[in-house]
Amino acid sequence: MKKFVFLLVALLLGAGAASAQSNLLNDLKRQASNAVRSEVNKAKNNAQRNVRNAATNAVKGAVNNAKNGAYSNNNRTNQQLTDGHVHAEAEGWTCPECGHAGNDGKFCSNCGAKRPAEEVKTSNGKSVWTCPTCGKADNEGSFCANCGTDRPDGKVHQEEKEATGESVDEEVFVPGKTVIFEDTLSGEKLNDDPSKWELMGASLSNCYITKKAGDMAILIDGFHSDMKPKMKKDNYLPAAFTVEMDIWYEDKVENALSHSLELNFASEDVLEEFSAIFRFCADGEEAGSAAIRYYGKFSTGDKMIEDKDRVRSLLKPGAWNRAAVSFDHGTVVLYVNGKSILKVTEQKQPTYIRVDAIATGRDSFTFKNFRIAAK
Repeated sequence: MKKFVFLLVALLLGAGAASAQSNLLNDLKRQASNAVRSEVNKAKNNAQRNVRNAATNAVKGAVNNAKNGAYSNNNRTNQQLTDGHVHAEAEGWTCPECGHAGNDGKFCSNCGAKRPAEEVKTSNGKSVWTCPTCGKADNEGSFCANCGTDRPDGKVHQEEKEATGESVDEEVFVPGKTVIFEDTLSGEKLNDDPSKWELMGASLSNCYITKKAGDMAILIDGFHSDMKPKMKKDNYLPAAFTVEMDIWYEDKVENALSHSLELNFASEDVLEEFSAIFRFCADGEEAGSAAIRYYGKFSTGDKMIEDKDRVRSLLKPGAWNRAAVSFDHGTVVLYVNGKSILKVTEQKQPTYIRVDAIATGRDSFTFKNFRIAAK
């Protein structure tokens, strides 16, 4: 009988160890698979983008050389033409899109961008210029009022105010009407990768479908993990849009000051035009906050404004809380549970979004119902 009991105990211990090993192997397998998938996707996307850009530029260059009269890319000064006439001195211009210098026609011979319009005077004496990116024709300042493009001639108007951040009077969040991206997690399976997201830094950490308070959600740990929506094109954000999602309030974290789920608004040239930072958690005396990290127009380095008291009065501990951002032609407003918190002006137009989880230790974040919509 004793032999039978010893044998049964040994079998049970062996089964438990095997189960633990299996769970560990599955976790390692998922992380390795995510890492490989992320690197393959990055390499594929970069290769496709490079090929597409090279082909596009080659075609545009050929077409625009024909449009420009098949002139060379060098400046021409009193050049003798075949019909015996002398080509007047032509000043070369530098393309504001790709930086190619020495263009002498209406189009850039490298990328096809139109020559920026000359500054003109209106009837009331104001100087206006046409944006080479979106075509808005009545800009007066250093940045396009529609899309945020820098003024091509580089002139700075001192009357423009530097970007500033401030708390705002309470107003209700109004979501955009036209959906650009939405993830309700419909059809997802527990422990799988979120199918609508491209895992970047998150591929090296834990990022998978879970359940929180009975709802399907995305779990991402805080080891500097970031991810972005899978979209057909890289530049998908319009001049006015909203972003919103539900974030779970964590009752206990290692350090609330460094525990943040960030929405980083970026472009092809800049990894972070500005960021919306949400700390929906508690740790000792700290009990949550929200912030905007942004860049001033006439200064280097980033700045940040933060709100704690109002945010804490709006947060619901141990529950889902709604975080939202509104961008409207350079003005950024943060909302917590439908109420406005902070505002920053004079921000440049972003083209895409990254979600970044940052925390001390291995704290995790859980979010759901992510939505981007045009106003």
